[in-house]
Amino acid sequence: MKKRTLLYIPALILFVFAISVLVAHFSRMPERNRDMTKDVAMAFSYSKRVVSVSPEAENAGLKLNDIIVTMNGRNFDGDNIWHEELAKGKETGQINLTVQRKTEDKQTETKELTVPVIKVEKDFSFYATWVLRFIFIYLMPVFCIFVGFWVVFVRIHDFLAWLLLFLMLGFSCIGLEGSTNV
Repeated sequence: MKKRTLLYIPALILFVFAISVLVAHFSRMPERNRDMTKDVAMAFSYSKRVVSVSPEAENAGLKLNDIIVTMNGRNFDGDNIWHEELAKGKETGQINLTVQRKTEDKQTETKELTVPVIKVEKDFSFYATWVLRFIFIYLMPVFCIFVGFWVVFVRIHDFLAWLLLFLMLGFSCIGLEGSTNV
């Protein structure tokens, strides 16, 4: 008769926690798919400040580290306004921005800009990128979590099984955290 072990308790707690993280991760799937399959895109990226600028946006006067105050006259407070105004920009082909930036003498200046909306070309590269993102964001974390826990539950007393579990959980975090800005 095999000896019972208490190591199943922490393994089970970790497993429940990992599954809850996956559920939370998959709950954002519709939002991510909307972002990945859109027809138009902004000519810049932001994260509280403008972090990347395409040549079209640069020609319109947008610069790195600009702070977006309004989009088409609406106070800019995050992703909801971004997506709504992007949908409107699909029809008009441009977005009106009010931005603030620091000048060389540390003063804050406000600028009114009209930035074009870029049409997303849906070619092979677009679909290949979409498939790779899907694999990286969804399949890799699920695979890593389930394989790691399977090995631990089969070989609960083996130190290397636990080491493999934590390595697999680390790899799954790469996919889970890599999807936050997608």
